[in-house]
Amino acid sequence: MSFFTLLSNKKSSILLKVGIAENNEYYCLVHFQDGQEHVIWQKKPIDLEVLIKQHFQSSVLSHLIRPIPYQYIWRKHYVTANTHSQTAQHKQVLQMIKQELPIPLEEMYFDFTTTEIPNQNVKRVSIYALRKAFADPLIINKQTVLDCELHCWQRGIHSLLNNEQQPPKMFNYVYQNKAFTFKENELLLCPEIPEDAISLENLCLPSEVIHPEIYVLALGAALWHS
Repeated sequence: MSFFTLLSNKKSSILLKVGIAENNEYYCLVHFQDGQEHVIWQKKPIDLEVLIKQHFQSSVLSHLIRPIPYQYIWRKHYVTANTHSQTAQHKQVLQMIKQELPIPLEEMYFDFTTTEIPNQNVKRVSIYALRKAFADPLIINKQTVLDCELHCWQRGIHSLLNNEQQPPKMFNYVYQNKAFTFKENELLLCPEIPEDAISLENLCLPSEVIHPEIYVLALGAALWHS
């Protein structure tokens, strides 16, 4: 699951989704065209918007997906009666954000998802919020989607493992020496690294990969879906 799709142009019917990741030295851009993966490596410094215009016409882009650190995303998960309309649910979410965050609503982007729990008249609500002061410098244009880096990492990992099925609900991963998993889309950080956790060392990467970490992130970002 990915969030902050409110930053994207949902009416776009164009073709390409481009995943963008970076470190201090390089940008890595990944996209798929006709089922084939394409990777662009660009050494810094270069303006990212200029780089994108060099390789893509705006008319062929649907989304530009950028991973962002999980620590910058505020999360809240709760269960509520499955009787609220979408409008009432939206009001409930707004009220909860106002109660729990000491930041004015106009200074945040937020999104929420609802999932019905089978055989029960309740649903699970997940709220995500991000400060505009952090997000705005990362937004290239209206096609930009900001996605949690750990979701990108998960998708990139399973793509490289040739696992096209939905990842197991309690699969463990290692990213930057920290272990994590997802339970019903809720992020859980592990106090220790489990023996079965998947890390970069478990992957067989293409020989032309310059920086494995940002490649996996860009790959997972390119596999984002709304």
